[in-house]
Amino acid sequence: MSVREESRLSGEDWSAARTESHLTRSAITGPLLRVQLLLPALAPAAQTAAQAA
Repeated sequence: MSVREESRLSGEDWSAARTESHLTRSAITGPLLRVQLLLPALAPAAQTAAQAA
């Protein structure tokens, strides 16, 4: 997302970076939600890992 924001602020076309960040977020969010639902005790660690990614 930082690449996306840098492109946007510098006036460049940032649509490709936006698409890529959405794909990355989707790839992380699905597994994170499954862990939170199935193994609530691991939810904080999963959230930390998702934020680090």
